[in-house]
Amino acid sequence: MKMDYINGFVVQFSGLSLGLHPFDFEIDQRFFDQIEYSEIRNGNIKVHLDFDKHERMFILDFHISGEIEVICNRCAELFAYPIQGKERLIVKIGETTPENTEEDILIISETEYKLDLSGLLYEYISLMLPFRVVHPEDEYGNSKCNPEMIKKIEEMAPRQQPDPRWDSLKKLINNEQENNN
Repeated sequence: MKMDYINGFVVQFSGLSLGLHPFDFEIDQRFFDQIEYSEIRNGNIKVHLDFDKHERMFILDFHISGEIEVICNRCAELFAYPIQGKERLIVKIGETTPENTEEDILIISETEYKLDLSGLLYEYISLMLPFRVVHPEDEYGNSKCNPEMIKKIEEMAPRQQPDPRWDSLKKLINNEQENNN
């Protein structure tokens, strides 16, 4: 059953005519369940793909929007994080050599007849997350983090007590400064 779901993200291009072909995909929890070590737990994402087939290459324009469920780095509570973005990938048919590898260009063998987009889609969605994921603020600028968890974090935070050893050093510095004046 799991493989059937992932097969829904495979585009068989061998039978497509030249020109533009639209595809629509919906991504939900089943998608993220397939990915080991995913920090994304769930989601409700729509992907529109414009697949432009040329003689020896394809241009793929992805339009991604929706929300994903992630864990807040501040309060460790799950929340829905909105995402939206566009990505472009050029797929060329030919031989891969170290000289012809570029970031947004994928080169596939002439024997390929289909393209699995699941890994690309996960990568694009993951890159839409900021480095630090926290609850957004409300309209008044207040954090939407779990207030009980924030209170516990503040209670557990180490309190910095002044080190009495520094007091002696401060006295020496002050005395030195007074003597120089």
